[in-house]
Amino acid sequence: MSRSTTPRRRYLTLVELSHSVGIRQRHLVALVEHGLVEPAGDNPSEWRFDEQATARLLRALRLRRDLRINTAGATLALDLLDELARLRAELDRLRRLVD
Repeated sequence: MSRSTTPRRRYLTLVELSHSVGIRQRHLVALVEHGLVEPAGDNPSEWRFDEQATARLLRALRLRRDLRINTAGATLALDLLDELARLRAELDRLRRLVD
């Protein structure tokens, strides 16, 4: 019998994530409502945040702290950075096809 070596994804609850990043739960709820992060689940008691959501939240908090960008601005900046990363990956893929 073999065991899978695929790492299990770690999900955090609203309470766990707000505690781990040092913000209040109601602040995290507001950030979700603004579309900054998208948890799995239908309501706050069911929400689960994966590593990508956690990383995005930390980046947004740094933007707010370091550059004093508001939530809407941080959301837009992160969306644009995500799109840029996606486009770069696509460009790299296409370059490999041509080479």
